[in-house]
Amino acid sequence: MNHGVDNQIEVDYSDGPPLPELCEGLLDVSQVERLFTDLAALTQVVAILEKGGEQAYGQAKGFDLETACRRLLSRQCSALQIRYYFDGAEWTDTLLSTPAGIRAVRCRHASSGS
Repeated sequence: MNHGVDNQIEVDYSDGPPLPELCEGLLDVSQVERLFTDLAALTQVVAILEKGGEQAYGQAKGFDLETACRRLLSRQCSALQIRYYFDGAEWTDTLLSTPAGIRAVRCRHASSGS
C-alpha cells in the first residue's frame, strides 16, 4: 500500500511520548484510484471526513470509499481524511487536492499501549 507516498519523516524526541510515523507524497489519478482500491480490499475503514473548502472544518459525511474517491478527483471536496486499521495498527491518510495532483500524508499512530 505504498502508492507514491515516498518521503518518510522520522523525528526522535526521546524525552517525550512517541510520535506517529509519517509519510507523504504526490499522487496522480491512477495512484489515487489504486489507493482507494487497496483501502477497500485491505483495511477496516473507521471514518471518512471531507473538507469542503478553505474555511470549512472536516465533517464525517457517511460516504463509502468509492464516493469519497469520486468526490476528491472531481474536486467536489478539497480534502479527505480516511481513518482505518491495517496490519494491527491505526492509520490516517489525509488527501489534499492541489494543482499538481493529490498530496497524500500518511500517519501510523502509536499504539495506545506504548
